[in-house]
Amino acid sequence: MFGDCTRRLDALAARWNTTRTHVALAVVLVTLSRQTADGAAHVGTGGGRSLRLAFPPGLPLREAADRVARHLPGAPGPLTVVTPNPESDLPERIEVEVAPGADGGLALRGTCAPRQMDRLVHALRHPYGPGGTVRDVPVACPADEADLRTWEHAPAPMPATTLDRAFARIARAHPERVAVRLPDAPGTPPPTRRLTYGRAEAEASLLASALVRSGVQLGEPVIVECENPARAAIDLLAVLRAGAVCVPVGRASPERARQVAGLSGARWALCAPRSRAVWERHCRLPADPEGAPARDEPAVEGCLPRSDFTETAFLLVEDGPGLPVRARLSAHTAWTSAIAARIERIGRASTGVVAGGDPSSPAGLSAMWWAFACGATLRWLGSSDPLTVPRDTGAGPPDALFPPEGYGRLLDALDPDGCGEGIGAVVLTGAPCDGDLVKRHFARSPGTRLLAEFSGDRGPLPWTARELTPADAECRLLPNAGRPSDNVRLRVLDESGRSLPPGLIGEVCADGGALPYELLLRDGAMARSLTGHDLRSGRLGQLRADGSLELTGELPLG
Repeated sequence: MFGDCTRRLDALAARWNTTRTHVALAVVLVTLSRQTADGAAHVGTGGGRSLRLAFPPGLPLREAADRVARHLPGAPGPLTVVTPNPESDLPERIEVEVAPGADGGLALRGTCAPRQMDRLVHALRHPYGPGGTVRDVPVACPADEADLRTWEHAPAPMPATTLDRAFARIARAHPERVAVRLPDAPGTPPPTRRLTYGRAEAEASLLASALVRSGVQLGEPVIVECENPARAAIDLLAVLRAGAVCVPVGRASPERARQVAGLSGARWALCAPRSRAVWERHCRLPADPEGAPARDEPAVEGCLPRSDFTETAFLLVEDGPGLPVRARLSAHTAWTSAIAARIERIGRASTGVVAGGDPSSPAGLSAMWWAFACGATLRWLGSSDPLTVPRDTGAGPPDALFPPEGYGRLLDALDPDGCGEGIGAVVLTGAPCDGDLVKRHFARSPGTRLLAEFSGDRGPLPWTARELTPADAECRLLPNAGRPSDNVRLRVLDESGRSLPPGLIGEVCADGGALPYELLLRDGAMARSLTGHDLRSGRLGQLRADGSLELTGELPLG
């Protein structure tokens, strides 16, 4: 019974020249249509007729009530509503009836579960204005919202350190340990292809001091060209140690350099000598950090490090064909929290992390800081064909981290003996992977663990994670993306930005301390937040009863 809202329904019915029964039935059918695969209510009236009633989000509720009155005139009695949605846990067929109540109001009867009935009653009691639309109809009831709140992870401990200070601790304890290992090159002595923790720490301190003396301010963005992983590690550490914000980029064209400098507002850039002509048009380049300091000036500034774990560490610039340039800001705590969660899932990468591609890419940065947090060696693969995974006898197998497409290319390029038991675990990060990649992995390396991390914003900080098995090879696109990572809150939102309960499909969004906290777009000199506190994935999905995320497709463009 919902006689308490009859007066509001009567007012709308009078204004819209219809009956309160049809207004109420329109709200019920709109609510049920949200759980169908095609966004429409498939209604059987008991007389053999079957109607398909579509309710687009922008449709005025008045027109929705008119459609119901036109197609279901009179008192139709119980209606059978079919909700075909193979990805949903909700029932496929229910019977509902809106009828006069004994108290002069209206009564709602249905064969659905109590929770579903609560959703329908909550939607009927919602106060609608004369200009209300379909998107104003709530789908979740208060009990759903309470469940969603209980699913939010209790915040995991945030490591009270910064990326550069964690690196410095390892460098002091193990200065001769190799931090970055590049592929051996013909005619090049192997020691020159290895960067130790002690050397990286010393060179980063000198460069950080040069940045401070040059006038780099706390929190100021500094562009870092990441072409050589060893040089990139030193430059990124230096920028963080100076208390500035890293803007990592690959080798850039003049137009790309102009775009990145304009978006980030960076005054400074660190780059290779051959790229100076590109960047000096837009940024200042600091003095040579290896040059002699001024008289009576210490080689390393006593104020270092100036980083703080609560402050921003990275500004990641992203663009693509036909897309606006965007940038994500992330704090040290987001990175340290994400890395701690990965170590908890997989264990410490004690010997090394194998990676390749662009060091400034999300996967490249994620692999770098995972290795450094563990005091392990970042083993960067070259472009030789066929590829081989480097191994250290007696040290144990390294782990590997790649985006799904990058790991697929690695499997194509590896020589027949280049993988197998030579890898301890493989982490796929970023986009969801498909069953074919899972099948190829276990066919080649049946004893190697495979873990998938999903990042809805295609960034280096994962939203969800799960371990894959050979059984997952049967899925074309793995729908189960796993459970949220520590300090990440997942939400599935409808068109109006409201949270949907489990089983209902909407856009997958996320926020939390282990994710970027702002998304910027700059048009000329103007920057604004695109999504508020939520990061949007552009993907459709639903929450499952166990709190995991299931992906169902891409959000339609437009």
